[in-house]
Amino acid sequence: MSLAIRHLEKTATGQIPVVPVAEFRRGILDGVAAGGRLAAFFGASPGGDTVRLTAVLADDRAGELRMLATEPGETYPALAAECPQAAGFEREIAEQWGVVPEGHRGSSRCGSTARTARVATLGAAPARIRPRRR
Repeated sequence: MSLAIRHLEKTATGQIPVVPVAEFRRGILDGVAAGGRLAAFFGASPGGDTVRLTAVLADDRAGELRMLATEPGETYPALAAECPQAAGFEREIAEQWGVVPEGHRGSSRCGSTARTARVATLGAAPARIRPRRR
């Protein structure tokens, strides 16, 4: 299940369906297999210590964007092995939100910075944790 919108159409984030991790994963993989592309994959905090992952799949032929979300907890099965488009997004989610993609080929790197990022992002850490310089 996903929410479909047209280019430049507005929608409230509350309208994006939040589905179980397995359904989220399947929706992304099926969408990419059908010719879509993973246009965006990001984390956000809807409140408390929850991190919500949202994926936006673009279907260029139909001029449509499909969105779905999940709340995986601290880990989720990595998508990158089956969907290389997800690799960079997964690393960024791990660094920004501390949600680790299990099985990601760089998961040891993802996991080490992810725990620090999760604590800092969710406000449970002192201010001495600073972003990495790039």
